[in-house]
Amino acid sequence: MRRRLLPLLIVPALALTACSGTSTTTATDDPAPSAAQSVTPGASVAPSESTKEKGSSEPSAAPAGRLVPYDEWQADPASYADSDVVLYFAASWCHNCQDTDASLEADGVPAGLTLVKIDYDERTDLRQEYGVTVQHTFVLVDEGGTRQDIWTGTTTGADIAARAA
Repeated sequence: MRRRLLPLLIVPALALTACSGTSTTTATDDPAPSAAQSVTPGASVAPSESTKEKGSSEPSAAPAGRLVPYDEWQADPASYADSDVVLYFAASWCHNCQDTDASLEADGVPAGLTLVKIDYDERTDLRQEYGVTVQHTFVLVDEGGTRQDIWTGTTTGADIAARAA
């Protein structure tokens, strides 16, 4: 009987200590983000003013990653010159494309990368222009939209960014 009661007494005691609301951490001038803070996937977190070194010669951080439709990118490609631009030819029925989309939704687009999503089925003109023959194809382009590299098979934003770098 005593063995059955022991767990019944320990569990409430642990719950009380875990929910007591007391904290052993102390405040500092530069606190780390707490687990309760929410960060949007793919978003960059800028350092606080207190952590920035005045007169630092470090390069500025890469811009936040973006996933944009082709028409938006085409309207002003120069506004994306601060990042690597990769055209992403995708089809809604493609399992690899679905995996990539799920990964990008979960993890976000890495900083410094702009993915330009193009409907593989509808944009046959762009498929021909960039030499795309299968869905789930990625095309790295320069500021003028000229093809620099082409590949298939990557399914995460990190892998796409690594290939584009």
